[in-house]
Amino acid sequence: MNDSPQQSPESSSPRSRGKTEPTADLKHHQLRCSICRSQSLGQIEEAFISWESVDVIAGTYAIPRCSVYRHAHATGLFARRDRNIRRALGLLIHRADKVRDVSADSIIRAAQTLARINERGEWTTPPTRVIVTREAPRPADEAPASQSRQGAGSTTA
Repeated sequence: MNDSPQQSPESSSPRSRGKTEPTADLKHHQLRCSICRSQSLGQIEEAFISWESVDVIAGTYAIPRCSVYRHAHATGLFARRDRNIRRALGLLIHRADKVRDVSADSIIRAAQTLARINERGEWTTPPTRVIVTREAPRPADEAPASQSRQGAGSTTA
């Protein structure tokens, strides 16, 4: 008998799963996946997590693009890659001069976003400091110095 818990049909459908959950039974996937059986498994996964283009990965390792995506879904690489969003933003900023029709505004926004994401891929808000100064209350009979000087020099005709 099978020791693994039974899944309901709803929980096994791809539509009901989130991006971070593997989309296939991992053991079954590992038996059939050419990437899992490849000697380049580590390099392929690292390239994917580092936001390397799937086309480049597929071309470099002579594997179909769909195999890269299937492997990434089955092994939860999308969640790991999402936590590495700083790398993608860094690449965007670094390659800005090679991209056509990129605006200065989009590069500045990418840099601002990069500054607010920590190394774990979490959004952080920079601390803000508000300085409040208060003047000491003046007695009612004393006028501010600027008003008394203006009044002294003016004459009525």
